[in-house]
Amino acid sequence: PQLGGDLDVVTRSIVSTSNRNIAITPNGSGNVAMTTDTLSVTATEGESATLLLSADESDDNGDDWSLVNATSNTLTFNNDISGSSVAQITLTPHATVASSTTAIAGNTTVGGTLGVTGVLSPTTHVDMPDNANVKLGTGDDLKLYHDGTNSYIENDTGALKIATETSGIAVTVGHTTSEVTFG
Repeated sequence: PQLGGDLDVVTRSIVSTSNRNIAITPNGSGNVAMTTDTLSVTATEGESATLLLSADESDDNGDDWSLVNATSNTLTFNNDISGSSVAQITLTPHATVASSTTAIAGNTTVGGTLGVTGVLSPTTHVDMPDNANVKLGTGDDLKLYHDGTNSYIENDTGALKIATETSGIAVTVGHTTSEVTFG
């Protein structure tokens, strides 16, 4: 049947029978538009809530993105680029916000400045191209870099001190064929 005007459900719900889906399908290239402050997706007890976004009729790998609020208290952005859903970003909250985590699968590109409050802990290394500087100090007073041929340590303020943490232990600079020991 056709509805010639607004559908006013008053205080009632639109409910499917026999656990079937409820589809709202506009004709042709029409859209389903909602004007609301909140779109709520509430899962049944013990289940995760999922918002699924499908592009291009959802007929190719990578067409589907899902946002999953899991019962384990994580929020995960998934994509089916490999043919099955794979977590791309996972947010894990903690009562102490500083202990919350964000896990990103794969490479991450930051177009601006990445500010880190806390400790930066790479598990392998930091990879930088030639002539890129590691700058330390409030005024970028200490610089470490490699120009493609030579490596440099530049200190712009105060003395450059190289020392061991244990008193009386010498500092050795060089290679086994040309070492110089200090102390």
